[in-house]
Amino acid sequence: MRNSKNFVTQLSVLMVLAFATCAIADTRDEKIAKYIELSGIEKVIDSIPSQLDAVSSQRLMTSKTPDADKKAIELLKEAFDGQRARKELFNFVTKQIENDLLLQNLLKWYESPLAQKIDNEESSSSGADKQADLLQYLTVLQKNPPTRERIDIIQEVESTIQLSELTTNIVVEIMKGMFKTISLTVPKEKQVELADIEKEIIKLRPIMKEGLRKQMVLSSFYIYRNLSNAELREYIAFCKTETGKKEIEITGGALSYVLSQWFAVATDKILAHSETEAEKSKK
Repeated sequence: MRNSKNFVTQLSVLMVLAFATCAIADTRDEKIAKYIELSGIEKVIDSIPSQLDAVSSQRLMTSKTPDADKKAIELLKEAFDGQRARKELFNFVTKQIENDLLLQNLLKWYESPLAQKIDNEESSSSGADKQADLLQYLTVLQKNPPTRERIDIIQEVESTIQLSELTTNIVVEIMKGMFKTISLTVPKEKQVELADIEKEIIKLRPIMKEGLRKQMVLSSFYIYRNLSNAELREYIAFCKTETGKKEIEITGGALSYVLSQWFAVATDKILAHSETEAEKSKK
């Protein structure tokens, strides 16, 4: 009888532990999902197709092989699966957030009044429909320049949160993916070695980054126009903490990872397409 009671007790404890483990796991998953939502990374991922449209339209206007380029871009679009990208994003972020304390600190920041104000300002100031407002604001800014203190703070915001670095990484990943996929769709004698593509992009990177840095600084005057110098200093201070640094690392790493996974799928699609076309030409 005692053994039976012990068995029942042990079984009950195991069931409780299993339930508790599942509950903790669910809670952690929910918190990570909440972090992803609050951080805005998912919105950036969702905007990739529209960014591809913008880059590809420029490419097609200057292309010497428009038909091949158009097909490569179509295959790139087909390769992008928003649902899969969000899953890859979630898995990447889960691995990067090593402990519950970091997750707690990240959520605490994003739920703070300042972080919410920053998010509102960034959301309300972005998008193609805001370009006219941005240009108008910058025109007024040229006539009425900001103080030296404001200029210094805005430039420090850009350098601290590594806006130009992050944007350059995204542009570089898209360029590498596009050139790689386009190269695979043309005849072998016209294909460019991937190593040569990498070299050219490496050469262009500093020029792109500086150009993007200037754009980011000018845009930041507009985006953060409703934030005081004191609020921006507080934002900078957070970004320099261990939690802030980790946040920047996670955001940049997540975007690069999702892009690289997308291009890997695109490459497979293009190789399959090339093989199919080769078989057709034999018949």
